[in-house]
Amino acid sequence: MKNHWVILLIVGFFIGIASCRMEIVDPLETARIPEIFPDYTNILIPVNIAPLNFRINEPGTEYETRIYVDKQKPIIIRGKDPVVSIPIKRWRKILKAGNGLPLFFEVFVRNNDGIWQKFQPIKNEISTERIDSHLAYRLINTGYVLWTTLGIYQRNLENFEEK
Repeated sequence: MKNHWVILLIVGFFIGIASCRMEIVDPLETARIPEIFPDYTNILIPVNIAPLNFRINEPGTEYETRIYVDKQKPIIIRGKDPVVSIPIKRWRKILKAGNGLPLFFEVFVRNNDGIWQKFQPIKNEISTERIDSHLAYRLINTGYVLWTTLGIYQRNLENFEEK
């Protein structure tokens, strides 16, 4: 029975270590903003829009993005994938708290030598106005010439739903 407790304690220790996020210490400051796609720089963000997911187009082995409004807890997204996929609930919370304020995207990239690079923050502004929640459009493949292969779609701009 004692062996089970020892094994459980060891497994718990390693799970605790694995879940700890290492802080970025003394990153190398870069005098430019990062290259991202789509280019969400200097834009006005409607307060009710779905998360503005993007890809960091900077070479690296690990990426961290901090999305924040002044004096609010940031959304921190970290991983080996350069695609930044923002959780919708946290996105809505930060937009609501920052209504009419600047919104910052701060990007860190770890290079092959293990050195973190900090880019200048991308500054956007959160609008006080809402946008219409839905958009209707016709989707047709350019190779099709027949009307039977097209579709009329409706997209919710607040949560990515499509009908």
